[in-house]
Amino acid sequence: MENKQSSQKLYHHGDLKEALIDATLSLIAERGLDQVTVAEAGKIVGVSIAAPYRHFPTKKDLMAAVADRVQDDLATRVLESLEPLENQEPWVAIRDLGFAYIHWALDRPAHFLVMNSRHYYTDRPNEKLLQMNASLRRLIDRALGHSPPNRMESIIVLTKVRCLLLGLVTVYCTGEMLLEDLEGKFPRELLEATWLSFVEGLMRSS
Repeated sequence: MENKQSSQKLYHHGDLKEALIDATLSLIAERGLDQVTVAEAGKIVGVSIAAPYRHFPTKKDLMAAVADRVQDDLATRVLESLEPLENQEPWVAIRDLGFAYIHWALDRPAHFLVMNSRHYYTDRPNEKLLQMNASLRRLIDRALGHSPPNRMESIIVLTKVRCLLLGLVTVYCTGEMLLEDLEGKFPRELLEATWLSFVEGLMRSS
């Protein structure tokens, strides 16, 4: 969990850029995206007023670096979850990829907010995220079993997968999932059960 104390502990001379990114994620977790400023990130880290601006002259520059870190973090988590599944059935790998995404978002809600605020992204694509998306597309092609792949069918399934995962986590992270909707279940369990039911439906229809 990001917080002010951890950002200050992580800062050493020479690591200011990374410490400012950590501090910004703490700010987002505590106050939301709109409250982020370069000056406030510097205050959390405990440096002079001018120091943060040497790395990030504007909030846009700071948030672009934060967005790149977040994309790296998500792609790393998902790709690591796929490594032991290389020889598994593709639907099993797709199921576990979804679990990895859900766990990442619930563990890092500030990261998830940045991930879904695309106006902070730069024009330069994130290489790890491209690798993650390519892995998902290959899994879907394998799962559907077409040779050569049916591109339109693959795109439809890919769209369904992305929309459900994004929708599930958004409803939880934005607080739109009311307690009475949970029926006594811990949110992670409920989201996992919903995702599992969806993947099983895809398997039956493929």
